[in-house]
Amino acid sequence: CFVEIPIKCLHNDDECQPRTVKSSHVWSIFNDIRKNPTHEHPGCRIVANDDGNFPGTYKILLFDGQHKAIAHKIDGRNNILVKLYLV
Repeated sequence: CFVEIPIKCLHNDDECQPRTVKSSHVWSIFNDIRKNPTHEHPGCRIVANDDGNFPGTYKILLFDGQHKAIAHKIDGRNNILVKLYLV
């Protein structure tokens, strides 16, 4: 499904996307979304929160679109539309 969520609710999905963020790529996307806001939405999955602090809760893991999410935050947006896979 597609859902708009606060960017602060996203967590990097280290299992699926264990890569570093490249600042030049972030700025390239930032400049592009200012002119062309219709990009493919970042991909996320929802999983049970297993850290023990909040039983019965879930986390939204960002597995595709880290650079896009950061570019949106730099652009001053607090929310982002994501493609959320319910696993």
